[in-house]
Amino acid sequence: KSDTSLLWIGNPNNPDGHIFSISQIEEMLETYPNTVFVVDEAYAGLVPGFGSAIPLTRTYLNLMVVRSRFQHIFPFIAPEELKSVIVHPAGIFILGKSRIQDG
Repeated sequence: KSDTSLLWIGNPNNPDGHIFSISQIEEMLETYPNTVFVVDEAYAGLVPGFGSAIPLTRTYLNLMVVRSRFQHIFPFIAPEELKSVIVHPAGIFILGKSRIQDG
């Protein structure tokens, strides 16, 4: 059991370039169904053949895929910095229950 309510994942990650596979993301979603995962694919366009997590939003209510700008400058992005947000329609209610605690 995890007490983490929200986990933000840069995929591909900046600055190290680590890429989580779709199967790794799916495993995290299944292992921690009470955690909301935000997968930020801000740098996806820089990786040829990148496998987006967007198709997983059809199955997992605890997944939000975003394409942000300036992720490397602002790790917690204001909504106006999001270029797109993809989430299962029923998942919006789950996301509304998540709260980010400072500290």
